[in-house]
Order: sequence, then structure tokens, then C-alpha cells
Amino acid sequence: MKFKGFKQTYRFNYYIILLGVALLLLFYLYSSWIVNKNYIGIVERKSHYLGPQEPGRIKSLFVDIGDAVKKDQVVAVLDNTDLLLNLRHLQNEFGQIQRLGRAQREHLSMSVQRLRLQMENEASDLIERISLIESKNAELSGLNAEIERLEKAEKAGLGYSRDLSALIIERDAVESYLRQQREELGRLSKNMEGIRRSRRMLAQADLDSMTKSMVLEQMEHAEELRREIVLTENRIQLRTLVSPCDGYVTDLNARQGDVVQDFDSVITVEETLPKYMTVYIPEKAALKPEPGMKARIYSSRDRKFNTSGTVTFVHPGFTRAANRLSFRGEIFWARKIRVALPEEHALLPGEVVSVRIENHILPFAHNRNGARAAEKEAGASEPDKGVQQPAEMQVPKVLWEKSRFEPSGLAWIPELNRYLIASDDTGIPETATDHAPYLFLMDQDGNVDPDPVHLEGASVVNDLEAVAPAGDGTYYLVSSQNISKKEKRPGSRQQILRIRRTGGRFHADAAVPFLTVLLKSYSQEQVRGLGLGPFEKDRLPVLNIEGAACSENSLYLGLKEPVTEKGALIWKLTRIDELFNTSRLEEGQLTLFGTVDLGSAGNRCAGISDLCFDADGNLFALSTIPDAGDEDQVGGFHRIDRFPDGRLEARLLRSFPKMKPEGLCSTGPGKFVIVTDRDNETPSFIALSIEEP
Repeated sequence: MKFKGFKQTYRFNYYIILLGVALLLLFYLYSSWIVNKNYIGIVERKSHYLGPQEPGRIKSLFVDIGDAVKKDQVVAVLDNTDLLLNLRHLQNEFGQIQRLGRAQREHLSMSVQRLRLQMENEASDLIERISLIESKNAELSGLNAEIERLEKAEKAGLGYSRDLSALIIERDAVESYLRQQREELGRLSKNMEGIRRSRRMLAQADLDSMTKSMVLEQMEHAEELRREIVLTENRIQLRTLVSPCDGYVTDLNARQGDVVQDFDSVITVEETLPKYMTVYIPEKAALKPEPGMKARIYSSRDRKFNTSGTVTFVHPGFTRAANRLSFRGEIFWARKIRVALPEEHALLPGEVVSVRIENHILPFAHNRNGARAAEKEAGASEPDKGVQQPAEMQVPKVLWEKSRFEPSGLAWIPELNRYLIASDDTGIPETATDHAPYLFLMDQDGNVDPDPVHLEGASVVNDLEAVAPAGDGTYYLVSSQNISKKEKRPGSRQQILRIRRTGGRFHADAAVPFLTVLLKSYSQEQVRGLGLGPFEKDRLPVLNIEGAACSENSLYLGLKEPVTEKGALIWKLTRIDELFNTSRLEEGQLTLFGTVDLGSAGNRCAGISDLCFDADGNLFALSTIPDAGDEDQVGGFHRIDRFPDGRLEARLLRSFPKMKPEGLCSTGPGKFVIVTDRDNETPSFIALSIEEP
């Protein structure tokens, strides 16, 4: 019985083993044939194609395929011998004009000294002649007295003196001389008064102004040479290839000695540390991704490479997943989201990873472009949630007939109970008033004065973007400095003006072409240290200043463009009046105050559209998305805090979807007014009150 029972158990075990093998085979086939499409991501692989912005022959090539490069490292230089020779010629000619100017000044100084000596000699001659006349008058009085004494003696019978005739003859001669001199005495007195006036005028004369008037043509030529020098230095930089990031050289399309055309790809550099990755959420997934959600990332290479990131952008619709994620030719459709990676991670460019999205919003997620998450964290509401919205300004029709009105900056003037407003454009196009020096006034209810304010002392304003009050009736007006739609950048678009207010009148007493002075004063390395890098078609740097504010005798400038990877740029300009006096920036006078992340919309980072300080010295900013359309635009109102280590951090106070807030000013503790630019529509304004923590 035991043996028989053993046989039955033996057969049963066979069935169990066979069933187990079948299950293992089924599990293997399932895992091999079925692909889990949930939360698959690809780390961004970013390659930079470097090429010159001017044609030429490669003179020096400093890298080869596989070489590691650092950000801002020079990797190749085109032959710039022609530019260097031209630069040397321009500098020599510029030096000659400067020496000629000094010689003209010395010549004028010598002429003035000679004129002074001549006037001194003439004055001495006049004084001598007047003294001689006075002495002759005294002599005549003596002669008359002596003659009178002798005549009295003769009448008294004391006898005739032989000296009487001689004295009479001498007296007549002196009288004749004095009659002649008295006729000229009036003319001599007038000459003396003229000499005195000339001496006073000469003492008060401005030799610099006199010299400038004499060498005006040379000065104009010198200014042209200065600009040519700046442009030539920029062209030399255009023939220099600089790595935009840390990475490796992966391809070379030309070698030393080859001739390349402008914008041809010469060197390919691939970033070693990706900043973003793309995650695909299948269309059947129940998850509703939002910016600010946390993403946990799992590497298939090793657990030590696992990390986490933050969702920064969600694609508005479904799209085809990347081809490399297909299985046996099948490509699935998914919701594509963008995830920002931490600064320190070990993922490789192009690596496929698994991702799990946590269904909650991270605090302060806007630091990595999660603008919507930051808006929720700050308690901002959508327009339909009862939050106060901007109201249209009341702009009289008569004002539209006199000028365009596109508010771009403003300041509160308590003495006038008015807001002073600057406009992007002024006057009527293609008329004598185009770009006229106009400012505008508005009361607290949004009523704009029907007549623009004429800015005395200025002939033209162009693309004014900011008004910065400096106290004591002084304001600074800042133009954008950027290139126009017609690809021009005249001096009027580069102005910073200093204006003074006397009652309701405004007068510009100083102006400086800021960008030209910046490029003339600082080297290319110093310019890059300020955050400037790319160049426009006019071969000048990309620069768009839209914000300005004064604090403690310094002017803070907020840039809308360029925007760096770390955020928007804020510059600090010290010794402002010295800039107007010298038209030159000294080393350390203009510095990078800091960079601040103001969020983004899609792949576009926000830049600064205005700045202001409140009474306590706290810094506030407006932000907009450069070149974004109305539907994609997201404006913001932020408080900016600066930490002891120099780091800037922005806290979103109010969001303005589909709007462009352009002007900001503080009217009291916690009270602000913001104006918006609505292009061809009536502009709007809003008064906000905030409670500081």
C-alpha cells in the first residue's frame, strides 16, 4: 500500500512541477511581450552647434572630439588680422584727434593769456594817460596861480616880471593839450569800461565750451571713430567661438585653416548635466498632471542614480511618444510633461527612466518654472474668483489725437496728487510730433490729463520704459536700449535722462547713451560678467531694460532680456550723476546685483518689466514673458528678497494671466499701483494692497 501510495504522489508531483513551469513561462512571456507605458521618461539631451557670426578662416582650433569644455571657454578663433589692423588704425586716428583737441585747448589757452596781457597793457596805457591828464590839470592850476600873482604884482606897481610871458605861453600850451585830451577822455572812459567787461567775461568763460565750439567737426568725427572702435571690437568677438555650457565636444565640421561662412555649424558641444527631462503619461492614465507636482525618478542602471524633480510644464494635448519608446513598431499616444531636474544628479543625457508622479503640489515650485504652483501657494486666484481686476483708464479723445499712449512706467507725485506716466511711444507717427518729448499725468481715479506734459530740454524720447523717482523732484527716465522692429538702435533708444520737476514743469538737464557708454567703458569679459552674451543683427548685445528704481543714490535696472538660466537680471548703477558728467563707467560702477527666478510660461522664462522700492527699502518687481502672445502671456507682481550671501528670491504676490503689467509704483505702506500695456486698446490700471508677513 505504501508503494502504491508513493506512485500516486509521484504522478501528482509531476503535474505540480509542470504547472509551475507553465506559470513561469507565462510570466516570462507576459513580461517580454507586455510593456508598461505608465510614467516613462527620457532625460533631455541638449547639443549646441557653435558657429561664427561672421565668415572667415579658422585661425586657431583649441579642442578636438572628446575634449571636455567649460562654460565661456574659448574653443576656436577665426582669423581677425584685418579687424585688428583696422582697430589699430581707428585707435591711432582717435588718439590723434584727442591730441589735436588737447593742442587746440593749449592754443586757446595761450590765445586767452595773450588777450589778457593785451587788455592789461591797454588798461595800463589808459591809466597812464588819465594820470597824465590829472597831472597836467594840476600843472595848469599852478601856472594860473603864478600868473595871477605876477599880474597882481604888476598892477600894484611892483614892476613887470620877465617870467610872466613865458608862463603865459606855457599855460596856453597846457590848456591846448588839456582841451584835446578832454575830447578823448569820454572815449577813453568808454574803452576802459569795455576792457573791464571783457576781463570779467574772460574770467567767467568756459574754456571747454569754447574749445568744443572750435573743434566741433573733429569731435563729431571722434564720436564716429569711437563707435567704429566699439563695433570692431564686437566683430572680433563675433569671430570667437565660446562654449555656452559645460560639456564635451562631440563633432567637428571644420578644421584649422578651413574657410567657414557665418552661422555655419563648426563645433558641436553636448551638455553633460541635463536640466530637464520629458515624461509621457498615457492617455488612459487617471492622473491629471499640474506644474509643481513632485516626480520621483528611477534609473535602470543603478538605484544610486535615483533622484526627484518638479513638473514645470504640461503639454496642452496628447501627442505621439518618442520613437525609441515604441515596442515592435507600436507607438502610443501620451500627455507630455516637462520635469526640472535637481542641480546635482547623475542621470545621463538621453537616458530612459521610470517616473512616478506624486499627486500634490510642492511649495514654492515656481522656482523651477512652476508659476501656477506658486500662484496657488501665494493665494492668488483666477480672474473669475472675485479678485479685483484692472480697470480701464479714462483717456480723453483729444489726447489720442495728440499722441500715442502706451504706459510703460510711472511714479507717484504727492505734491501734484498725480501719477507721472512714461509711454513706449509718443506723438503721431509720420508727423512732426513722432517721438515728441511727452510725459503724461493721471489722477487716482484713472483720469488721464487731456494735454501731455512737454519735457523741456529734450528734443526726442524713444521707447521709454521706466520712471525712477530719486527724491527732491529728481527722476530718471530709462529707454529700453533694445533693437527696434526695423532692426535699428538709434541713440534715442539708448538714453537715460535726468529730469527735474519745478511745480508742474519738467526739465531734462542731462542725458547719456547708456549702451554706447557701457560698451565703450567695459571689456567684453566685463560685459559678459554682467550677463550679456548673444548679439542682435546690429552686432550689439541683446539688451532690453524695462525696470528702474532708485535707492540710496543708486539706480537699479531690471532687464526683460536677456534672461539667464538662473533667472532675470538686475543691475546696480552707483554714482549716477558722475556718469552724466563723464559719459563713462568706471570699474565697479555698474555691477550685477543678482539674478532672480520669476517663473515662466511654457519654455519661456519671465523677465522684469518694472521695479520699485517701498518706504522701508523692500524691492518689488513686475514680470512679463518676452515675445509671448496675448494668450500665452502671464504677468506677475513679486516681492524680491536678498539674502546675506547675495542670493535673490522672488515671492509671487499676484498673477495677471494674459496681461502685460508694465509700470509699478509705491503709494504708501503696502499700497501699490500697477499700469498695463494693452497695445492698441485702452490701457488699464489697478491699485493693490498687500499684507507683509
